[in-house]
Amino acid sequence: MQDEHGMRSGGGGGGSLRLLALAPDAHYPPTNGLRMRMSAMFEALRDEGHRLVLIAAGAPAGEAAPACEVTEYVTRPAAPLSSPRAWGGRARAALGGRAYTIERWRNRSWQRRIEFWLRSGRFDAIWCESPYPAINLPWPPPLPLIVNTHNLEYRLWQRYCGREPRRWRRAYASLEAWALRRWELEVYRRAAMVLTCSRQEAKLLRSQLPAGAQIVVAPNVVAPPASPPAGLERPWVVYTGGMDWWPNRDAVEFFGGQIWPRVHAALPEAEWIIAGREGPRRWQRRWQRLPGVRFTGAQASLAPWLSVAAAAVVPLRIGAGTRFKILEAAAWSRAIVSTRVGAEGLAFRPGLELELADRAEDFAAALLALMRNPARRRELGNAARRRLESDYSPANLRQAVAVGLAAGFGDKICQRGAHGAVLPAGCGHAIGA
Repeated sequence: MQDEHGMRSGGGGGGSLRLLALAPDAHYPPTNGLRMRMSAMFEALRDEGHRLVLIAAGAPAGEAAPACEVTEYVTRPAAPLSSPRAWGGRARAALGGRAYTIERWRNRSWQRRIEFWLRSGRFDAIWCESPYPAINLPWPPPLPLIVNTHNLEYRLWQRYCGREPRRWRRAYASLEAWALRRWELEVYRRAAMVLTCSRQEAKLLRSQLPAGAQIVVAPNVVAPPASPPAGLERPWVVYTGGMDWWPNRDAVEFFGGQIWPRVHAALPEAEWIIAGREGPRRWQRRWQRLPGVRFTGAQASLAPWLSVAAAAVVPLRIGAGTRFKILEAAAWSRAIVSTRVGAEGLAFRPGLELELADRAEDFAAALLALMRNPARRRELGNAARRRLESDYSPANLRQAVAVGLAAGFGDKICQRGAHGAVLPAGCGHAIGA
């Protein structure tokens, strides 16, 4: 029987939680790191028998989002972070001691839909993908709050401060990092459970939260292809990532300005493939002029590039969380050279499953050594794939989610009875601003 909220009551539901999920983007199709973690997480929840109503910022992708029984969409923030229109909002947030990174997500449409679903009384907990959507919740939240962190967001701003040469931008970024950290920690203190993607970030969070905070390590995961690629490699060095994300642009500037010239001079036949969404036009034209460089633009699949590349590189200097770039390269048994920031939080062992180098000359030397040694590339790539299969498969994530929810919500999971709601499968629609 269907009630006034479009939900059918009665039947089933034993052992499951009903979750009202909030996300800063659609989770499907999983075309970037944010979507990949969300998609894998929602699938793990579904496979464990839990049921989700999702309110996401963005737009439907033309098909029902899998893993969620109801999906609603609200509009994204009007002005991107880099837009000149954002500076008014930045100034107002800074004067109020608030983080614009968070304030820009404040959305009355989102708040109305949250209020609507909470009035139904059908949920056991609120699930937040990152601390951003929490700005639209009643505060304190009326239900247990679960936060799935993709990064500790304030750490990105702290690292940006260390790379920004302009004094006024550093000053602003420092203020934003302070305000963002204050908001993040407030959300995590209120949360019944926080999921992080690495032990490193879990340890950092524990040092900043009250004793007894429930923090669960739920790793980023990638399902590898059925079998490692076989066939002729091409002299390609692949970097994957959207150039609309400033840490990726900084990585390209570091690699293109200080590393690639050394590599290309020694191996003129090598090509540097930058696979991902395009960046600002003027910025991209600058780096396209380098010899042997190719930007692919947005890609539905990275398989055509990673499956035949000689090596994958991750020259990141700004980052938090863990990098899907390394997991995707490992899935295709590619030899990987990364900075320590690029590989942080992952259990890949330097010298055995990837090569690490922070200085430009060391990075270039490590990459050239691999490009000249096919046997070493295969050894490193195969070991990387074994590490992925051992620690970063969907089964690892599902186990982490099951254990974490059982620890935090064991009574509710065990006591779920016949009053559980059954939602219309695959429902999805958009809501305006």
